[in-house]
Amino acid sequence: MGELMDELTAKIALLERRVNREIASRKQSEAILNQKSSELYHLNFALKKSNQALDLRVQERTQALELAVKQSEKQSAINKKSNDRFKLAMLASTAGIWEKNMIDDEWFFSDRLIHLIGFKKEQLIQYFEEFSFVHPEDKRLLRSTIIKHIKRREVFDVECRVLISNGYYKWIWVVGQAEWDEQGKMTRIAGSFSDINERVENAQMVQRMAHFDHLTQIPNRVLFTQQLDQLIQLAREQHFVVAVLLIDLNDFKLINDTLGHIVGDRLLQYVASTLQNSIQSDDFAARLGGDEFAIALTNVQGDENLARRCCDILKGLEAPLKYKSNNLQAKISIGVAQYPEHGANRTELLSNADLAMYKAKDNKAKGSQFYFCEQQLIEQRAVNVRIGQDIYSAIKNREFYMKYQPFVDLTKGTHKMVESLVRWKHPTLGEMSPADFIPIAEQSGLIIELSELIIEMVVGEIPNLMKSRGLERLSINISAGHFLSPNFLPVLIKHLDRNPGAAAHLCIEITESVVLDNLDLARVVVDKLHRLGLVVSLDDFGTGYSSLSYLQLLSVDSIKLDRSFIADLDISRDRRTITESIIKLAHSLNLYVVAEGVENAKQLDYLIKYRCDFIQGNYFYQPMSAKELLIVQRDSQHYQKWGDILKFEQCD
Repeated sequence: MGELMDELTAKIALLERRVNREIASRKQSEAILNQKSSELYHLNFALKKSNQALDLRVQERTQALELAVKQSEKQSAINKKSNDRFKLAMLASTAGIWEKNMIDDEWFFSDRLIHLIGFKKEQLIQYFEEFSFVHPEDKRLLRSTIIKHIKRREVFDVECRVLISNGYYKWIWVVGQAEWDEQGKMTRIAGSFSDINERVENAQMVQRMAHFDHLTQIPNRVLFTQQLDQLIQLAREQHFVVAVLLIDLNDFKLINDTLGHIVGDRLLQYVASTLQNSIQSDDFAARLGGDEFAIALTNVQGDENLARRCCDILKGLEAPLKYKSNNLQAKISIGVAQYPEHGANRTELLSNADLAMYKAKDNKAKGSQFYFCEQQLIEQRAVNVRIGQDIYSAIKNREFYMKYQPFVDLTKGTHKMVESLVRWKHPTLGEMSPADFIPIAEQSGLIIELSELIIEMVVGEIPNLMKSRGLERLSINISAGHFLSPNFLPVLIKHLDRNPGAAAHLCIEITESVVLDNLDLARVVVDKLHRLGLVVSLDDFGTGYSSLSYLQLLSVDSIKLDRSFIADLDISRDRRTITESIIKLAHSLNLYVVAEGVENAKQLDYLIKYRCDFIQGNYFYQPMSAKELLIVQRDSQHYQKWGDILKFEQCD
């Protein structure tokens, strides 16, 4: 029993151990199971999160893909539109497109470029490779431009002439840009050709209009001054002589007024063409304006050589211009100045050539002339400048004074009219003749101020002089520049208003140059003077060439025969014939005639014979002061002698 119990106990113990082992194994299994379950749970959780992330990523990728597809479709549409737009632009654009793919060695030329140039693609490839269709004068410029572009990698553009299929060159604006890879190798170059031929030709036309005279098609003043400046600079560097010839047509205004501007224009064209043909290839001529031309002669070899070249120019104009029924002889005056003798720059040369030209004009009656500038002329101009300054001071200081010379009435022996003559005693030069200082006043622009002072003095003296017995009218000389100026009438009226009644005793003397300068304006001014009660006389009659044709048009009251006619009356039959004819013509137009410069009895006798109305000259009276004039008027000593004068033996 004990053994059985022991055995049973042993079995129970064994069983308990088994149970415990089983329990321990089960617990261990449960722990392992729990651990695995936990791991599986975490794994499933992680997998779930991964799946969720994957789903989200797939969703994002899907959305991105859908967006990319949409964008691709949109871009494709845009690209299509751009391509269509590019094709349309290519068709509409005036520019031709070209491209060279360096990698594939392929050229592309747009239809517009092919149409613009006119060559086939195969020809264009050769021309582009060799630049052989570029004008020889422009090829170097195009090559250097492309080389600069390769160095600087900036867009290049250049204007050049390109040969087109019709054999002519056309101005093209070439624009281009190259591309390079990361290694700096050029992969592509492309650009455009634009037709700028019309623009360039228009620019050239504008440039020509700015530098060439439209009538004669030779250089104008602007281009001449530029060329002359360059020539003087070259002469300064290379030590050679340059001559400037200033040329003026004699009496050109007369041709315009008598034959018309069309004939005058033809003469200008003829002179311009002749001058161009008379000079050498290194010389150049220009029309400076109006009837004034200029020539610059290079490499002058002494005065003899220069004189010969001037003679060649004059000889070229000897043949008359035949235009319709007219044979026109171009007469010119040439003033010559040389660099460096007569000036170191353009301004001095032209100014001194102008001095010489006016000296040549002094002899224009002998035909075309030329005159070399002389140092004496330059020095005299300097003196004139100083005198001009003195004239300005004299006007301000009222240093001028008046003298008076009576007109003798040849029918009665009285002197109802007196001419007022301005005088000036220069501070250092003493008494100066008006023939000396009036031209200087005109040249210096002071003649109007001087004339206004003379008007003031003469009009102010009228009340005093009219007190004398028999005196009725006082004449005053007015220069052309003042007579036609806007302030002439206002100034005159101002002084007439200050001296009531003076207008009825005033005569305005004008020269023929007033008429030649502006006939229409002169007629207006003369008419206004008549309305004011003044009379008008044409002074120095016969010195011009168109007085006779203008006498009726201008409506003057009298003419004064120039003293050059009177001086030769007693020695020249031709002068007597002309003088008699002018007096008869004037009388037929109801004009009275004054002969100035009468110096002797023979001259007087002829004028009495020809029934001249008045005479003026030193034979009777020299210019005198107002006080002396009043004494002469009071004494009237000439009245008793007049009967003897009328008994002079008449000259044949």
